[in-house]
Amino acid sequence: MEDNNSQVELVLSSDLNEEEGSYYHFHQSPTSKPRQFSPRNICLMISATVLVFTFGVLIGYFTHPKADGFSPSCAETVSPDGDEDDDTRVLTTTVLDWSNLTALLKNTLNTKSIEDSLRLFSSDTHEAGSLGDEELGEEVLRRFRDYSMTPWTDEHFISVLDRFSSGTSRVNFRGAEFDESGFLAYSAKGLVKGAVLYAYYGEVGDFKQLQDLNISTTGRIVLVRAGKISYAEKVANAAAVNASAVLIYPDPADYSFDEGTDLFGHVHLGCGDPYTPGFPSFNNTQFPPAQSSGLPTIPAQTIRPSTAAAIMRRMGGPDPPPGWGDGGLRDVQYRLGNSSDMASVEVNITLTVKKILNVFGVIRGFQDPDRYVVIGAQRDAWGPGYAKSTVGTSLLVELARSISEMISKNGFQPRRSIVFASWNAGEYGAVGATEWLEGYVSSVNMRAFSYISLDGVVTGSSFKASASPLMYDLIQSTLKEVSSPSDPSRSLYSEVSGRDWEAAVMEPMKLSDAAYPFLAFSGIPSVSIRFSSNKGEYPFFDTMLDTRENLINKTSNKFLTLVKNSRRDSRSDDSSAGSRSPDQTERREIHQHPPQQRRPDQPRRHRSAGGWSYSRGCENAVADVGFRLLQSCCQKTHDQHRRK
Repeated sequence: MEDNNSQVELVLSSDLNEEEGSYYHFHQSPTSKPRQFSPRNICLMISATVLVFTFGVLIGYFTHPKADGFSPSCAETVSPDGDEDDDTRVLTTTVLDWSNLTALLKNTLNTKSIEDSLRLFSSDTHEAGSLGDEELGEEVLRRFRDYSMTPWTDEHFISVLDRFSSGTSRVNFRGAEFDESGFLAYSAKGLVKGAVLYAYYGEVGDFKQLQDLNISTTGRIVLVRAGKISYAEKVANAAAVNASAVLIYPDPADYSFDEGTDLFGHVHLGCGDPYTPGFPSFNNTQFPPAQSSGLPTIPAQTIRPSTAAAIMRRMGGPDPPPGWGDGGLRDVQYRLGNSSDMASVEVNITLTVKKILNVFGVIRGFQDPDRYVVIGAQRDAWGPGYAKSTVGTSLLVELARSISEMISKNGFQPRRSIVFASWNAGEYGAVGATEWLEGYVSSVNMRAFSYISLDGVVTGSSFKASASPLMYDLIQSTLKEVSSPSDPSRSLYSEVSGRDWEAAVMEPMKLSDAAYPFLAFSGIPSVSIRFSSNKGEYPFFDTMLDTRENLINKTSNKFLTLVKNSRRDSRSDDSSAGSRSPDQTERREIHQHPPQQRRPDQPRRHRSAGGWSYSRGCENAVADVGFRLLQSCCQKTHDQHRRK
């Protein structure tokens, strides 16, 4: 720890042997020469994300509310007093302070192990219920068993509207036919005809603008751009204005991939199996015939940018409202369309039943084993799903390994239990997690302290968070304490000072967020923190391009740009390095670390193997934010939640 920064310095064990006399630290000198990024840099960032949740679990959930230290490791020793009976024994409590924990972490976390997990759980085909998905589930189960976690599985049989074996739907416009391989689960099926109407992103406000222009939407096939809101919301908005079908395409202005790229997703405006709403989809369980009100009543289909361009080049009608024509389709003049722009949409899907498996492992608590925190990650994906599912699954397994080793080798004793959950059918709308909640809602609601999502934690360069509004004050104070990954002399909060920090950092808990069903369905405090892009969702989600290579390229390019900018800024604004928030002294007293004096204008310098970089600064920021946030929010918020 340094001065009042309470920053974490950690040496990863695998790095010690890579270069003699060279150490890797979260803080690197901002004056060092930046180096080129490699897959290992991304892996190091992921290892720091592991620290986020490890710190949150170890510090936030398993400490005594009134204890001065961390979870104790107890040893029973004979009293040295000779007058005592032979049976008299004294419990000597060894308190793990912050330096103890970092020492344990550096011995258990290493980049090689994380890279091995990323390779192991990387798969091109692991759609929910498929053979590839089943193999990954078995591997997670085997790993949990190797860690002596007594794992188990949770089996469900869900009904889904899935593709025919042909795998294509058709769009016909003015005699030109397009076969589309993209797919939206739970769409209504059938053949629909109507005039095409361009409706921008399909938001409520977009349809309101069309109505203000006296343009009828009744019976129209609505063409909308992907992004801003979920596919399900776009379809629901279109159905509300009596549209007959929805076509969704990724506009090149928002997505930088090839014009022949397909999109995949679902259009159920809800979570879980829509054919057993409120009930768990266990095998052979009879429920009253019902279906979710969130199922769409009109067909919906994703189309390629090339198909959208071919349609819009031949569309007529008036010019769109200001801003609607800012798309990137080549040789296209954006128009709204008219009644003569007739098209047909044929969606070929069928109702099928899929068996899905959730995989669980548990590390039992030593004092309150019936109380637990759930840490979960989605395992399935439409395609490779590297950023969406592979990273999260790897984090889950590495967390289990690290904490298990701390217990078996170092005598660490968590107070409460930790449940590790590998969810299935997340691409269909958090189905696996929701069905588990519906099946065990009474016990989960009473015993689960919080849920932590491991999905999509690293896809960009800007810190974002989703949480209950009562946590906002805590998040604000946390941001004031944590160094920016692009400039360690400044806090994350300073980057958004002078404007509304909530608008810059906080995001609503979206329906597509993996933590949403825990918060909305069961009222369990849930947290999602991540580094993402300010320009919207990670562009390769829901495509076959969500690969390791694209994640590395997307993030590394941002890192290099930010490193150059931050180094230029740091030369003109070193004075901010000494700024401290008023409540930092109070927070330091909790950890009971003596201050180490450092001049406010003195940059942090450490020996390093490769110089300072954005990814390494990001590691420290993610770790510190997660530690500070999860340390407090899940104790205080849960206590308040239970009292209510």
